[in-house]
Amino acid sequence: MIPHDLQFSPCFLVSSKLGPRLKVVALIDPATERAKDVLKKKCDSFVRSAYENTRVFKNLDEFIKNMTPKEKPRAFLIGSPPMFRGTLKPGRDIEMQILKNFPGTAMFLEKPITTGPLEDLQDGYKIAKALEDAMTITSVGYVPCIRFLQIDVMLTLKCSPDTCFVISRLFNR
Repeated sequence: MIPHDLQFSPCFLVSSKLGPRLKVVALIDPATERAKDVLKKKCDSFVRSAYENTRVFKNLDEFIKNMTPKEKPRAFLIGSPPMFRGTLKPGRDIEMQILKNFPGTAMFLEKPITTGPLEDLQDGYKIAKALEDAMTITSVGYVPCIRFLQIDVMLTLKCSPDTCFVISRLFNR
């Protein structure tokens, strides 16, 4: 029996689908102490192999400055609340920063992409257009939908035995 709080955890769902092929290179979360606590729990669980070399960073810039060539992500799972992303405003433009710094890297965005005033919603359309123009593999959805993905669908997102996921903000639900 899977505990209810794990059933809806993006990390648990991806880990259970990819198993030992998943290698999470970084957790990016402004609340680094919380992220480290969550990481410790992951390393004490059945998904240890996915997280044993994971490092925690406060923001994307810190990750970029400190990552090794081997840690270059192949996919990003972005689970931060929409009030912290989905715009073109500095500090709330994680999608555009990923597109700029990691062109061609797949993204899974938890829905909704953005919320707020009309300007933010218009930014969301501009971000979608930029992702489309860059031909970036992008999926937007409700995180529990991951449990229904087949491995071959995940493979189309450039996943492989050394898959790297970076999570922009981790919530232990």
